[in-house]
Amino acid sequence: MRPDDYIPMRPIPITERLPKPYDSSVIGPQDCDPMGRCWWWSPDDKCWFWEPAQSDFVERCGADFLWLPHWTLPLPQDQPTQEMG
Repeated sequence: MRPDDYIPMRPIPITERLPKPYDSSVIGPQDCDPMGRCWWWSPDDKCWFWEPAQSDFVERCGADFLWLPHWTLPLPQDQPTQEMG
């Protein structure tokens, strides 16, 4: 890499780091599902939550959270129960 190739790092605005709301006019993957939900990591609970981007959970976490687009983790499915006997 030549010295002229160096690109300085700049802070990314918070609005560009948070998930974008669902937009039905956009074709392709989106951050949130049609209900506005995506995956949020809680460092206190040490687990993922399936929450809307605009929720009390996100506000409580403040800056201590990670998020993933809604399509990155599978949703839990109800499993049929088998009767023993």
